[in-house]
Amino acid sequence: MTRRRFSPNALRARRTRLGVNQTQLAGVLAVAPSTVCYWENGRKVPTIHRLPDLATALYCSMDDLFEVVAE
Repeated sequence: MTRRRFSPNALRARRTRLGVNQTQLAGVLAVAPSTVCYWENGRKVPTIHRLPDLATALYCSMDDLFEVVAE
């Protein structure tokens, strides 16, 4: 069985590739800039209801924000 988890590195890479800073992304998502920081450093994970908006803001699929977990 393949497991997947949210990837802070994928989030950071997508955001920086678009030239968007954490504050700008937070504004689009109506969250605090510290929330984006927490997501990117792995301290927190976006809730399931935030993922579609996050993917839309980053011009990617939700799947692009996840990684395969080795078992």
